[in-house]
Amino acid sequence: MTSYDATQVPSNSPAVDITSLLRSWCSPRCIDKITMAHVRLDMIAVDSIVQPRLDRIKELESEIARLRAEVDVVSPSLDKYHSFHAPIRCRPPEVLLSIFSHLGPGPLPLKDDVPWVLKRVCPSWRDLVMHTSRLWSTIRAEWGRRWNLFLDLESTLTLLACPLRYSNRVPLDITLLTSPRMIPSFDRIANQLRQHSNRWCSRSRF
Repeated sequence: MTSYDATQVPSNSPAVDITSLLRSWCSPRCIDKITMAHVRLDMIAVDSIVQPRLDRIKELESEIARLRAEVDVVSPSLDKYHSFHAPIRCRPPEVLLSIFSHLGPGPLPLKDDVPWVLKRVCPSWRDLVMHTSRLWSTIRAEWGRRWNLFLDLESTLTLLACPLRYSNRVPLDITLLTSPRMIPSFDRIANQLRQHSNRWCSRSRF
């Protein structure tokens, strides 16, 4: 970072002490014309120092914005190179899957838990997770009192289709935690699950 150097700022020697005028509480209308003329000239002199620097700041801000936009375009490629050199890539996929298998899935309709979050880490993890059926074989859906009957139902149906598809033909372990107010909507979820009833190894509903 460049330090501030006061010697680089052009000097200004005002003809009128503006600080004293401010402290005197004098109105411009009460000051003689000659003094006011000097005040205007002093103001113009200071403005001639400030304004070019403000213009330069705008130019620099525009340049910074352009450079940031360029960085945003190029950074994803650089991130891939960093990911390629990450120490965890020295571990074989079998080790990663062994670790992933100890992570329990989060409840639907949330999608910020295992295995959803794992496939957002990088392309290689995404491919590994999406092609490992057993990571999707445990389905847990939970609805609380704040459950939105329409929005959360549609979100759940969409998310539910993913583990049902990615789990392929492996047995399913299903747990459903329901509340009385969403029972009328439960049929749509149940119908989606019944299409895979031949794969149910356990099913619980509370």
